[in-house]
Amino acid sequence: MTSLPEPDPSLSYLTPQPALKGQTLFLGGELGADDRIYCIPGHNSRVMVIDPTTDQCVQIGPEYQGKFKWLRGIQACNGVVYGLQCHSPEVLRIDATALEKVHGRDKEANPDLADYLDKHVKISTISVPYDIFFEDPEEAKKEKDMIWKYHGGAISPIDNCIYCIPQSATRVLRIDPVNDKCEFVGPKLEGKYKWYGGLAAKDGCVYGIPHNSGSVLRIWPKVVGDDVKVEVTLHGDFGENSHQWHGAGMCSDGNIVCIPNNVSKVLMIRPAEKGHEEVGPKLEIIGDEDVVGTGDNAGRRDRKYKYLGAMSDTLSNVYCIPSGTERVLRVNTRTNVVDEIGPSLYESGMERLKQNKWQNGFYSDVDTSMYAIPLAAETVLKVELTTQNHNSDDEVFPVVKTLGLPFDPNSNLAKWEGGTKAPNGNMYCMPNNFKKVLKIEPTRV
Repeated sequence: MTSLPEPDPSLSYLTPQPALKGQTLFLGGELGADDRIYCIPGHNSRVMVIDPTTDQCVQIGPEYQGKFKWLRGIQACNGVVYGLQCHSPEVLRIDATALEKVHGRDKEANPDLADYLDKHVKISTISVPYDIFFEDPEEAKKEKDMIWKYHGGAISPIDNCIYCIPQSATRVLRIDPVNDKCEFVGPKLEGKYKWYGGLAAKDGCVYGIPHNSGSVLRIWPKVVGDDVKVEVTLHGDFGENSHQWHGAGMCSDGNIVCIPNNVSKVLMIRPAEKGHEEVGPKLEIIGDEDVVGTGDNAGRRDRKYKYLGAMSDTLSNVYCIPSGTERVLRVNTRTNVVDEIGPSLYESGMERLKQNKWQNGFYSDVDTSMYAIPLAAETVLKVELTTQNHNSDDEVFPVVKTLGLPFDPNSNLAKWEGGTKAPNGNMYCMPNNFKKVLKIEPTRV
């Protein structure tokens, strides 16, 4: 195959201070109340902050020991960022509400930024009531010490609470930002790696995406008089297959597209209309092996781990990001059409790795393009959706390309994990095994 694309000027690396050490450093990030980005510690012992106005990256707060402590962060209605449990027995709390929002870009670096943030940002943990909820001390200890507890979460607009999606945990965890109260809701849910990722839908419910589970998880904070009663239910029966779908993309029309992982079909969740929540969601299977993960250059012979993450446009399309496949998968929830777009990434020379290429990404309204975050890939995947690529029927003809990284990143696996878009339009990817932040700066068209 041909050589990779030359380093692209829109991509750059930021060097944290002090230098990062170790592996699996951060597992996602989130904007704080001050519009700085707060990186959620995986194995790293401290929170890292990225200031998008100066591109400084500093570590602050207390040290927390352990591996895979928290997975994903989410800003609640009180402006506080909560780090959701993975292995940790507690929830991480990052409070930057005492600070004013930062604005602009390319400002002078503040040599005292770490000290300044340490004084004004409150980082702590919130206890989870295992010993109170579980009457059996052995069961309480088992739940508290459990690894791979939750895999992401979402905020319901009904009660503004965070609902954490059970991975191996046996209960849904509800975090109320008004009083920082954590409580378990719903029935006992047995099994490992049950749901990966959750999205809040137009009906106000939070949906968990079936990974090893054979059903969709629905969390409905139901208003009853002046109270909220949380109803946790299972929908559909898709069998007990392993690693079926991995996360989902929220379409512009409010429907949810579940991303094919080890299966060669798309699961679509159509939430109930407002006022008809009792009916429940409509579930559809679309696509098959003729259009999902085709070609001769899959990363694995068994064609598993096909896509990781998704991005959406404004025309009812969701784009699934290739991990072990060689093309981008497009799903249109208005027409139920599933197709592959762009050339073979391997055969075209856009990317020479076949497996674990990219995971998750962003849509940029600066240049109406989507960018996917490199895992093992040696490039950034870009899908251009400019107005020149539309026809009168509102069909879109995306242009798929890749952008060369600034220099050879030594073929690290799992380079970055998650990313956050700053108010100035720049995008920042959190270091996982690579020791620098990846900055993506779209060019206005």
